Amino acid sequence: GAPFAFVWNILGFLLVGLLVIAYAWGMYLDLRHSIGGIIVPILVGISGIGFAGLGLFPAEAGFEPSARTTLHFTMVSINFLPFVLVAFIFAIRLKSNGYWKNWTLFSVVMGILAVASFFIPKSIPVGLSQRVGMGAYFLWLFVISSALLRKPTRHVQEIVI
Repeated sequence: GAPFAFVWNILGFLLVGLLVIAYAWGMYLDLRHSIGGIIVPILVGISGIGFAGLGLFPAEAGFEPSARTTLHFTMVSINFLPFVLVAFIFAIRLKSNGYWKNWTLFSVVMGILAVASFFIPKSIPVGLSQRVGMGAYFLWLFVISSALLRKPTRHVQEIVI
């Protein structure tokens, strides 16, 4: 019943989720020859599927129990749990990678923030917990994607004789 809910569900959830899936493919193209080069992009892609699903399955107003609300919370899990895993797996699997090792501490910190968001006391507004968790998620995506964009590429030049 929120104003512009349909637009938000399409642009704020579905489109963003599809962009995360596209980013996961780009990440795979870069990491495919690295240790962890498959699991990290797969988890990012699954997370994007969950985020897109939030737009396809909006919860009932006030989170009233229903099939839609259950599907919405399922999509939250499909979005958030892979992110928590990827934050730690990224750090573990890429700590020996010459370029990505510089981002492992950041990834662990974002994973810790995401997990910590579940333990914010109930006396604090629920929205704060959600914002801490999603803030860690989007900050991780932004920083790691920025690092991917800045990563030097090796160009192999052919010598024509």
